[in-house]
Amino acid sequence: EAEKELSDDFKKRVACEFEDAVTEVLVEKTLRAADEYGVKTIVVGGGVSANTHIKATLREQTEHAGIALLISPLEFATDNAVMIALAGYFHALKKEFCDVKTLRPDGQLKLSKKT
Repeated sequence: EAEKELSDDFKKRVACEFEDAVTEVLVEKTLRAADEYGVKTIVVGGGVSANTHIKATLREQTEHAGIALLISPLEFATDNAVMIALAGYFHALKKEFCDVKTLRPDGQLKLSKKT
């Protein structure tokens, strides 16, 4: 509110701080989950996998933790189609199907039954 006119430099600094904060949270939570569940490989897809800062930080931290990291190529990083397809694949392996007539989108669904 103190800034009447937001300079380009100010906007860049805010964007950089936001990117750093998001990266820190994503990487920390991902590595914590990998440790908790004994994960040996992390697969990253979707739009977030196009972010060079997130990718570099994940590569550095997973290498340090001894965890393999697979990141989808940039041409497949425009949305979460890879993640959704992978989630569907694992549900299909367990014969977990739904009636397509009643299928509705729900952004709050969990990929795991664990809370």
